[in-house]
Amino acid sequence: MAITIQEEKPIPYGKVCARCGRTVYKNYRYSRRYGGYLCESCDHKLWRMKGYQAERQLCRLLKKLGYNVRRTPTSGSGRTNKDDEGEPDVKAYHKEKDEALAFEVKAYSFWSKKTVTVKR
Repeated sequence: MAITIQEEKPIPYGKVCARCGRTVYKNYRYSRRYGGYLCESCDHKLWRMKGYQAERQLCRLLKKLGYNVRRTPTSGSGRTNKDDEGEPDVKAYHKEKDEALAFEVKAYSFWSKKTVTVKR
């Protein structure tokens, strides 16, 4: 019977990201939803996904109401200067009502799912 001795792995200095498991030295944020700290990379990905989710929710709602919907991914990245408004996030057209709508979607964490603000 041979006795083997395993070396203990050193505990990483700093905090560990709850989403990806990487060691986080700085630029971290605590997330109750994920049960720990998030690194800057994961935090940024989740921040962007929040906007995408809100756009998809709006598209589903408009489709239920009978609109033909087109979602433009990364619509704000095509701006050339400050005055250029770029493309809207969601475009909708209702053929029977002859109505066209354009939406710029903003997602905030404190808004509930039922809140909708429309600027005219």
